[in-house]
Amino acid sequence: MGVAHAFGLSKPFSTQSRPFSINALLLSMLAHKSNISSSIKQHSQSFPLDYSASLVQLFKELESVPENASLSKLESIFYRNEADVGAGFMLIQTQLQNGNTHAAAGTLEKIFHALRGADHVRYAPGLISLALLLFSKIGKEEKATSLLMDAKNYWTKQGSSVGYIHGISDNRM
Repeated sequence: MGVAHAFGLSKPFSTQSRPFSINALLLSMLAHKSNISSSIKQHSQSFPLDYSASLVQLFKELESVPENASLSKLESIFYRNEADVGAGFMLIQTQLQNGNTHAAAGTLEKIFHALRGADHVRYAPGLISLALLLFSKIGKEEKATSLLMDAKNYWTKQGSSVGYIHGISDNRM
């Protein structure tokens, strides 16, 4: 069997498949497919630390919402599924842009609560970094430190699988 033939039969690595998956979602959305929810769910399950599928869904749901109603709509989208980190990030960003740091920290706390049992997402560096920033700004330094220590302990126990967090895992799809 030649190298070209073997290459053609090989499955892509997880990090190679992620862009293909999100591109398929975007193309489906642009083709005005009415229900891409199942594709978004599948993408999110395959790539739990990639929030782009959630952002595609957000775009679809927010594109017809007037700007003055966008915060309310974002809140309702987030409260439907508080484990949706992409929607939570978008809501937090909007709350921070409106100068409401306490609300943003509250949203982040809801995300952490909803992610119990999904520690590979809960303790992702970006989420922990945001928590350290927000919780420190509202006087919850102890909570921030406790969360940082929990994350450290979790990733220490994971050992060599920490590479997954950076998208360098060679798990095949």
